[in-house]
Amino acid sequence: MAPSLARLVISLLSVGRLTPSIMARLLEKSWAFTENDLALGVQMLHHARNKYPWFEMQTLYPFDKTGVRTAVADAMAMRTIKSTIVPFPDLLEA
Repeated sequence: MAPSLARLVISLLSVGRLTPSIMARLLEKSWAFTENDLALGVQMLHHARNKYPWFEMQTLYPFDKTGVRTAVADAMAMRTIKSTIVPFPDLLEA
């Protein structure tokens, strides 16, 4: 699941707003996983939400040339646990 998609799913789960229609729209967006994979992944994240500091494990980068370049360099150098490129600037402040 793409990092921003995972963050959205976790956010929706945390406030109890992951409805079947939202889940269907999220599944339509996936190009690398089957519906079963995504459903199992979301369930795993939901059950482990209090065990692991998901948001603290991510390093967020803006979706621009510098942000992408830095995110990739940091990930390849293993300076981050999870480099997450955020497409919308307002999500960086959330």
